Amino acid sequence: MPKWKKVKGISRMDLSNKASNLRKKLGADGESPIDIFKLVQKIENLTLVFYGLGKNISGVCYKGTQFSLIAVNSDMSLGR
Repeated sequence: MPKWKKVKGISRMDLSNKASNLRKKLGADGESPIDIFKLVQKIENLTLVFYGLGKNISGVCYKGTQFSLIAVNSDMSLGR
């Protein structure tokens, strides 16, 4: 049995369970790689944009009551 450490008050096992539940909710299986850009289109009130943010920021997120936003720095490679 692996030892599950806590990350900011949540155990890794709980995080793993949350990830598994989210995959199911969004229609992804538990093993295959996820195309997050395609998957994010299924989430209501979430906007994904690619925008040049310079060389020091890879992206930003905003979660509001009306909408949420993920901005990916288009000045950097996606694999970074």
